[in-house]
Amino acid sequence: MKKSNKILIISSWGFPPAWFSYKYKVSIDHPLFKDISHFECTSCCSTLVLVSALRKLDFDTKTIIFGLDSVANPSNGNPRKLAKDLYTSWLKVLVTKCSCCGDLGPIEIEVLPGIGKFYGWSFKGSVDHLFNMAFNKLVTELNSTKYNWIFLDITHGINFQTIAILHAVVASVVLLDVERRLIVMNSEPAQGGEVKCIRYTKNKTLPKELSIIDVSRLQRVVYFIRLLRALKTLDTSGIGLALKELKHLNKELVKYLKNNIIPFFKLLRNGIVAVTFASACIDMEDKMRCPIINICIDKRSNMNLLPNYNPVVDVKKKTIEYPKASIYESLNLALYIILNRFCEEIMKDDDQDLIKYMKNITNKYKKYDYTYAELITKESYRQLELIMKYLEPYLKYENGFTVYTYRLLLTKIHDVRKAIESKHRNLNVNLKYVRNIVKSQLREMNEINKNIQEIHLRDSIAHAGLEYAILKEFITKANTIKGIVYNKNVLSLVKKLVEI
Repeated sequence: MKKSNKILIISSWGFPPAWFSYKYKVSIDHPLFKDISHFECTSCCSTLVLVSALRKLDFDTKTIIFGLDSVANPSNGNPRKLAKDLYTSWLKVLVTKCSCCGDLGPIEIEVLPGIGKFYGWSFKGSVDHLFNMAFNKLVTELNSTKYNWIFLDITHGINFQTIAILHAVVASVVLLDVERRLIVMNSEPAQGGEVKCIRYTKNKTLPKELSIIDVSRLQRVVYFIRLLRALKTLDTSGIGLALKELKHLNKELVKYLKNNIIPFFKLLRNGIVAVTFASACIDMEDKMRCPIINICIDKRSNMNLLPNYNPVVDVKKKTIEYPKASIYESLNLALYIILNRFCEEIMKDDDQDLIKYMKNITNKYKKYDYTYAELITKESYRQLELIMKYLEPYLKYENGFTVYTYRLLLTKIHDVRKAIESKHRNLNVNLKYVRNIVKSQLREMNEINKNIQEIHLRDSIAHAGLEYAILKEFITKANTIKGIVYNKNVLSLVKKLVEI
């Protein structure tokens, strides 16, 4: 049973040679891990004790350790490679000096940019570098593998490093909706000690001054990720305020949110489903514009991973610098994950079928308690199903039907239902009637189409986006609605909705 429980263990490590050996007692406040409360182990590293305790109970674990390249002396070569080698060798020593460490399962070591002065060198990293690299690694891991539990051990690590890793973990679990599976561990404070596990030569070049680092943007980026994640529930209520704050921090993202994301989700939030269909087009007279607004067309594009910020060593200046980083770049990756998952749910099998699309959206409405939108959309696609069934003989020879046919049959939907049930329908007579209706109503409809009023917005909401005043025709193939053509006044409707 427990082997089916996959656990990811995350830890930040600073400088392991400075750690003392202690007898650790593990305690986890969760019923599933109640047997661990009696686990004891002597070690210089709480992370290894935690891993050993979980594996002793037969849990399937993987461990990711985040270190710093400032543990290595850049005079000897590339600090990131040297640091990776150091952490790997230190890990081996720590395992041999651990009284409970057997098979620890897979362990990965990720080295992040350092901050501060070490070995006479100045490491020019920032919390932005640390957060972005850790967030990138964790999102990739959690998105590719389903873990039942995520443990974060914050016992070890340097102050800014631990804070950055903590926020990267929280941001990742919030983004991927696994926050309830996160368990954060920390040991009681160490009081020095008698025995160290690793011998080392003490750094004799100590800094004469220290910078106080502002790390508050770590919390801001978690706040923004929570707002973006709310989009999956069609909640756009907090995005407006976020745009004002973000406009100087990530201009490209703000532009994309404002022009594409917010209109798309506002349309869905208000039940105007059909306009967001991937094959909904606008007749611009000289050409067709497709889609009107749909963020799922390129949902299979490559994930925009964050860079690795490889260190640049300047021997003359004795500095380690890294490519410029902004913590707000992580929001691009977060948005990709959110949209990709959302689109996989509403565009299953990449179906270009309006009725199937409306059904998928109805499931979303039901899941997140948008009862009014659910009922309206359900009624609208059921009416479309009846109309398609009624027009089945006619559609064998035509590749669609106009808004006037749709309008007529919708007003006579009860007669349509009865005709289908009786399997007796005089289609030719009805089509002749449609042509007569069109002649008498065409002038009226053209007048209506000139200006979109609030009434048209209300009617669009009441018909799931299938409002007569903005529609032109339905495109069909094999008894399936493969596309919808709108009049260009639909753009005014979208604009009016976004401005509300």
